[in-house]
Amino acid sequence: KMLFAEGQQEIKNQDQTQSSKEPEWDGVYVVDNLGNYHELIPVLKGKIQKIKSSLTGEYLNVNTNPQEVNHVSWNNFKGFLFKGQQVVEKIQINKAKRQRWLWGDEYNIVDLQANLYELQMKCKTGLAYSYCEFNNKELIKKYLGDGGRSFCLSIRVGELPEKGRKMYIVCFEE
Repeated sequence: KMLFAEGQQEIKNQDQTQSSKEPEWDGVYVVDNLGNYHELIPVLKGKIQKIKSSLTGEYLNVNTNPQEVNHVSWNNFKGFLFKGQQVVEKIQINKAKRQRWLWGDEYNIVDLQANLYELQMKCKTGLAYSYCEFNNKELIKKYLGDGGRSFCLSIRVGELPEKGRKMYIVCFEE
């Protein structure tokens, strides 16, 4: 089973996918069961708005291109590597609920106070990197998935937009 969707495959260069040596560029990577690093594509053209709802509280609504959504095999997923000083300065991981519309998918980033990076991950950290795995993969799958076969999360890294703040949408498939 492929780790990334068709459109994203072309961007990866061969050395990076084939080798398991640590990537040289700053960014956010998925690490697979074989120890290979796959760089995530950030949301660049998407529209992100903060929404306050009396029913569900505060959440972020993200409208993005399908090419900017990272599709990852849950069974082949081991962890995340956050690389670079500005990346590891602030890491926020939250549940993302996909809403399917005729004009495309939207993602609602919910439970903003529940930062999975702080609450549900064990990490090895250094000066400019953090490698993390979920404490309990099954628990996370239940939380993110609500029983579905596909489930998503958002990763926000960096402190400020001018200091390289980025958002990533990652959807796992079984």
